Amino acid sequence: MRVAIAAAVLLAAAHGDADTLDRAGWRSVRDHATGVPAQLWGQVNAPGSVRDPAIAERAARQFLAGHIAELAPGARASGFTLVANRLDDNLRTLGFVQTAHGLRVVGAQIGFVFGHDRLFAIVSTVVPNVSVALPRTRAPGPRVVIRAGNRDHVADVVEVQSGIERWQVYRAADGSELGRRPLVMTETATLQYNAPVRYGWGPRNDFPAAQAAITVDTAATTTAADGTFMWTGTAAASVAPGLTGPYVSVINAAGALATTTLTAQPNSSVVWTLAGNEYGDAQLSAFIHASIAKTRARRISTSAATWLDAQLAVHVNEQFSACNAYSTGDDIHFLRGASSCENTARVADIVYHEFAHSLHRQAIIAGMGDWEVALSEGLSDFYAALITEDSGVGRGFNLTNNPGREIDPVGVEHRYPQHVSSDPHITGLIIAGALWDLRKLLIATHGATDGTLAIERIFAAVMSRAPTIPASYMAALIGDDDDSNLANGTPNLCSINAAFAAHGLFTDTQPTTVGPVHVDGLTIELPVDSPGGCTSVTGVNVTWQSSEGASGSFALAAQGAMWTGAFPEQPDRSLLLYSVTATFADGSTRTLPDNPADPMYQHWVGKVTPIWCSNMDTDPMWRRTSAQMALAWQWGPPTGAGGDPVAAYSGTNVLGTVLASDGLYERDEFAYVETPIMDLALYQTARLQYWRWLTVEAGSLDEATIAVRPEHVIATSQTVEVWHNSTAVNHVDKEWRFHDVDLTAMKDEPFYLRWVLESNAGTQLGGWAIDDVCVVTVDASVCGDHEISQAEQCDDGNREDGDGCSKLCTAEDGGCCSASSNSLGPLGPLALAALLGFRLRRRRRP
Repeated sequence: MRVAIAAAVLLAAAHGDADTLDRAGWRSVRDHATGVPAQLWGQVNAPGSVRDPAIAERAARQFLAGHIAELAPGARASGFTLVANRLDDNLRTLGFVQTAHGLRVVGAQIGFVFGHDRLFAIVSTVVPNVSVALPRTRAPGPRVVIRAGNRDHVADVVEVQSGIERWQVYRAADGSELGRRPLVMTETATLQYNAPVRYGWGPRNDFPAAQAAITVDTAATTTAADGTFMWTGTAAASVAPGLTGPYVSVINAAGALATTTLTAQPNSSVVWTLAGNEYGDAQLSAFIHASIAKTRARRISTSAATWLDAQLAVHVNEQFSACNAYSTGDDIHFLRGASSCENTARVADIVYHEFAHSLHRQAIIAGMGDWEVALSEGLSDFYAALITEDSGVGRGFNLTNNPGREIDPVGVEHRYPQHVSSDPHITGLIIAGALWDLRKLLIATHGATDGTLAIERIFAAVMSRAPTIPASYMAALIGDDDDSNLANGTPNLCSINAAFAAHGLFTDTQPTTVGPVHVDGLTIELPVDSPGGCTSVTGVNVTWQSSEGASGSFALAAQGAMWTGAFPEQPDRSLLLYSVTATFADGSTRTLPDNPADPMYQHWVGKVTPIWCSNMDTDPMWRRTSAQMALAWQWGPPTGAGGDPVAAYSGTNVLGTVLASDGLYERDEFAYVETPIMDLALYQTARLQYWRWLTVEAGSLDEATIAVRPEHVIATSQTVEVWHNSTAVNHVDKEWRFHDVDLTAMKDEPFYLRWVLESNAGTQLGGWAIDDVCVVTVDASVCGDHEISQAEQCDDGNREDGDGCSKLCTAEDGGCCSASSNSLGPLGPLALAALLGFRLRRRRRP
């Protein structure tokens, strides 16, 4: 099933009204620093563009010219030079570099991707509003335009080398350095190995010598990909193994290549080992692991096919220093070992890593992708992990089993831009981690074989088409797409979004919403709304405890967009407390209710009988008192101001503190609302059950309470508190909450029930909002409820003497009305509610 791609804001700068690209149906992600569109996707038909490079070039130039004001403010379309027009994997990619006064603008380029004969994706690092004057004199050699310190400069390009390091340096006319670009990919002294085939001092294995030039008896030949070779006759053969072949050539800086003569028996194996010789073993190890790296790459990368078909120079046992390795973007180099480190050619991860640097350089589509240091470090780490199937990269390098870098650390995700570091290896963990997480998701979804092929395809696209780590998201989508239409999503869009979002490389402007929770009886439901169709919730767990002392947890099951389950059987007339935790694909969680001051929902199990209620459909006209303002308590529709709800729990109106204006209660306030008097002496139990939305500071600052005022005390006298908000943290409800309060201890004499708000001179919040207020009983037998229980002789729905059924539901002389009577007497629950100014209605089950 395909899903629609969600709009993303990645490093996005604030942007004003819709421009012509928006009106043309193109979506864009803008560069944070320049505000220029950096990643775009849309649709422009270009018949013949995939087959014919000239048609594709005309279409790309026409689009660039038509939108130059948005794509490259201050530039001219003629200032872009075509540097690549290549067809691979049924996609045609065109790369243009930006120039000013005929000089290349460093790092500025724009790439266009065509598929199914339409332009559908653009990646840009264009520099807007370049303003530079050409100096009258110049040094010999190439010149470029570079933006440094928010200014544009004409710079001379020189190459500088120090040891194994080499840079392209940009110098101003006065000789000052404006920037530099590394030309050599180096490795640090932290890589390690733990697998039997990954470092010289560990367990070993016999690998096939693939595509090795050898001499058998006196005949020169080359082994097959599986290391097999042939000779004439049935007798044993003399074999001189080699370290050079059509795809890999080892160059030994410590002297001549290692040689030996072996005897091969028919239909058997012959093994060459130099395990006890560092320099010799480095040559064999480098040949084997470079061959493995190259074989895997030939399956992955079509854009680097020409380079992969050529011979790779692998230099070993170099002695610039020790504990290092590097790539020039073509050949790869490995240094000798030392007391604290292994010879880098004997560490498989390092061979794979340095090879991947060169692969990245060769795979780049000019004008579309780019060789950026941190990006290449991350891609190289991932490539090593892809081959070893181990997220710990570099085991064994420091002579321990610990990894030099862990691209999937437990409990930690390297995110953009928080973990951008001056060390490109650390920054590279952002993209390495995103690709590794994506690999796990794809394998879990498609299985090991198809999942691995999918991640290889996406990895190849990032190598060839991403100029920066942030742009890797768009490159991944291009690599995953199968119909050249990113607007309708890609086959693995949800997995890409989840993996890249965990590392700050994708931000969904329509995040998944979870809730609200609904409980009916013991059945619980949690709706999950995932815009774009990406189900990012991977699990939901319910934790509960009962007023009877039991507790437990259970998982909900997904049924489409709804997660459902059921609480275990609970005793009748008990109160359940519970919370719900949803786990997302990136490992993050969201727990409901989202209120640390009251972290458990309430749910009443069993029958309740209303004694009196107010649903707030009409103004209940309760007594309202305020120290600061006459209208501290108001009845009416809520507006959402000050953190209040935007709508009533049911109906239209609520009773709350300051519903109008900004919705905030006053400073130094003491306000309460008080119900009419109620007499519950005839009931064995009594509970307050209502719905609330409360926002108030911690109890030591502002107090929200529910209290009882006995009939015999005046309104200002001390009340009995039955509930108090948290004293530790602010109480901030973000939804309507069912609230149950036991009033049984208060029922022995008539009382008034009040909600109180007392504030200090500090922060003001939204205060109380209450709806659907009921005082109920959970008695098994209730006289006046029109149901005859075992403890009753009759129940005519009222509590009046003289009508055949007494106020205690006993039969009177002259007869007794049965429970089948259709009308309730004047003192039944409904009548009492009416008498007190409350109107009873059917209530939702909490």
